[in-house]
Amino acid sequence: MDQKRSEDLRIQRTHRLLLSALVDLLSEKSFSDLRVKDICERAGVHRSTFYTHFEDKSHLLLFGIQELMDDLIHSGDDRSYPAFLHSVYRILKYFQRNQQEYTRLLLDPKDALVQRLFHDEFSRALKSYLRDLHPTMPAREIDIISQFFAGGFLSLVTQWLSEFPDRSAKEMAEELAPLTFRVFLLPKPKLCRLQDTLPISVRCVPPPDGVH
Repeated sequence: MDQKRSEDLRIQRTHRLLLSALVDLLSEKSFSDLRVKDICERAGVHRSTFYTHFEDKSHLLLFGIQELMDDLIHSGDDRSYPAFLHSVYRILKYFQRNQQEYTRLLLDPKDALVQRLFHDEFSRALKSYLRDLHPTMPAREIDIISQFFAGGFLSLVTQWLSEFPDRSAKEMAEELAPLTFRVFLLPKPKLCRLQDTLPISVRCVPPPDGVH
């Protein structure tokens, strides 16, 4: 048991060193310009050790994003607004602490792969969160909400870090949390057709020629 625990700790340490080196290097250059050699040299880890744990730099990046999202986004038992506010604050505070790296990552066109991975993993973590909150919600609805919110949230974070860096994570959380809390926790609305929401005068107007 002690031997297995020692091995687990060694693996965790290697992962931490490699991820720390990756984040550090991303403040200096784009992900597309990074080499595995650069990461290993910064981490003080042999390349053979790197390839024991990861297939390539993209695999390391994906692992890091998954770890990050699972740590930042979790439902827990407390469904109160204060708990939700604190969760939003933790996410925003993380991005603010690593502002230089994430401003580059989320804005650089050369890092489109990174931006896609962030969106996909954020959406995945949100799906898990929503399934815990609403066990009976249809999977398609969870998928739509997660995709929509992941894209909007990352766009907002990008704008905040690049255009309004002086605003604190606390200010942003207190502005954003009330809006997103409603999205996640409002009861299911009474449904209607789009046609039924239009004024009668609009409903009666025939569509233009060629439009059906």
